[in-house]
Amino acid sequence: MRNRILSGLLAVVVLFGAISCGDDDPVSPLPVPSPELIPQKDDVLNLLRKAYNERNIQQYDRLLDDSLTFFFSPEDVTSGNVPLAKWDRASELLATGHMFDPTFDPAPHTNPDGSITNPGPISRISLTMEYPAGDEAWNPQIDEDVHPGEMWYEKTVNYKLDVTAGDFTFRNAAWLQASFVIRFAEVNGDSMYRLVSWRDDL
Repeated sequence: MRNRILSGLLAVVVLFGAISCGDDDPVSPLPVPSPELIPQKDDVLNLLRKAYNERNIQQYDRLLDDSLTFFFSPEDVTSGNVPLAKWDRASELLATGHMFDPTFDPAPHTNPDGSITNPGPISRISLTMEYPAGDEAWNPQIDEDVHPGEMWYEKTVNYKLDVTAGDFTFRNAAWLQASFVIRFAEVNGDSMYRLVSWRDDL
């Protein structure tokens, strides 16, 4: 399992430079975090961006709900860029922890074309997130399986991600899209919106 996770981690880093949605529609910036003590839905995305850019795994851990599922894009799965269709919170936290760790050197990865990729440790991450223009609202959803009657919220967001590893910078030239589902939850007295689902590169 460990080798599959590490292989998937490197594949994820590589695919950011290889996949683009070709959609360069105008976008609008995310609102700044609310100064009020009451948590806002937008805060989870602002904190997600901040965790990536600062490579703060503790902050990232705080954002993930216990029932988080990360879904890779179907194209990445069918093309062999990633070894599985989805993974859980523990796997996501482990893989992202390696991405955030400037000393972590992933094992060489064999690409679908047979070439070998091993760029070395990641030295820089830059995540930009925007709402599609005119589409800032979160869509309510009711979960009837894990938390019956509880209101969840979904939002599709445009993003760009630059990842520098060794002499290589992996960059998606056009805006990609990801869908996030959040729920309000308290963990050890820490009340905030947390990520339940993340569908990447729609």
